[in-house]
Amino acid sequence: MKRFTIFSLLILLSVTSFAVDIEQYFASSSTGKYYPFLNNGTIQTKFDFIVNSGPVSSSFVIAFVLSEDINVFDHNDIVIDKFTVSSAGNGSSEFPTDFGTQAPYIIDQMLKKAYIVHGKTYFLGCILDYDNDIAESNENNNSGPIQMAPVTISGNIGFDTDLGFWKSSINPNPVNTSAVIELEGTKIMNAEILIYTADGKLIRSTSVSSFPYTFYRRELAVGVYNMIIINDGKAIIRKRIVIQ
Repeated sequence: MKRFTIFSLLILLSVTSFAVDIEQYFASSSTGKYYPFLNNGTIQTKFDFIVNSGPVSSSFVIAFVLSEDINVFDHNDIVIDKFTVSSAGNGSSEFPTDFGTQAPYIIDQMLKKAYIVHGKTYFLGCILDYDNDIAESNENNNSGPIQMAPVTISGNIGFDTDLGFWKSSINPNPVNTSAVIELEGTKIMNAEILIYTADGKLIRSTSVSSFPYTFYRRELAVGVYNMIIINDGKAIIRKRIVIQ
C-alpha cells in the first residue's frame, strides 16, 4: 500500500508539473506602431496572453522578434528585445500593464539592432517563454504576430550614419580593388563586417579584431551593396558601398 501511494504521488507530481500552458492569443488586443525617425527607430506595442491551468510561479522570458514570414515566429528570427516576467496568474494578462510597466511597451534603437537588413520587410511578433524555462502541456502555441504594419528599413534611414557610436570612413568609395575602413571611438569587441546585396541577401561575413581595416573587393560584382559593421552584437555602422 505504501509503495502504491508513493507511485501515485510521483504520477500526480509529473502531471501537475506539465499542466500549465502559456498561450498567446493576442487577437484584436495586440497593437504595434513603428516610428522610423524616433530615437533611431522605435516600436511601441501591447498585447494579451493567457495562462491555462496556472498560475505560473516562476519567471519566463518574452522575446520580441522580427520575422520575414508572418505565419512563422521562432528562434531563427531576429530578436530585438526581451522582457523577463517574474510570474503570471491564471487566465488572461495584458502586457505590459499587468507586469509593472506602463503601456505601450517601447522597443527603441531599432537601427542599432544586429542583422536588421536594409530593404527587407519584417513582421513583428513575440515568443512567450523564449528560453523554455516553463514545462508546458503544449509547447506549440507560444508565438504569434502582433498586429502592426510590416516594417521595412528603407530610404536613407540608418545608412550613411554612425548611429551615435563612432566616426567612420570608407576610402575610397566607390571601391575599385580595396578600401580602408577607419573607426574612432569605443573598444572593438567581436566585430564583424557584413555585406548584403541591395535585396537583402548576405553574401560576405568577415571577423575583424581591429581598425583601420583594409576591405578587399575580391569576388564582388559591380553594383551597390549595404555594409553593416557589428560590434558586440549590435549594428553600429551602416554604410552603402559602390563597387566599380
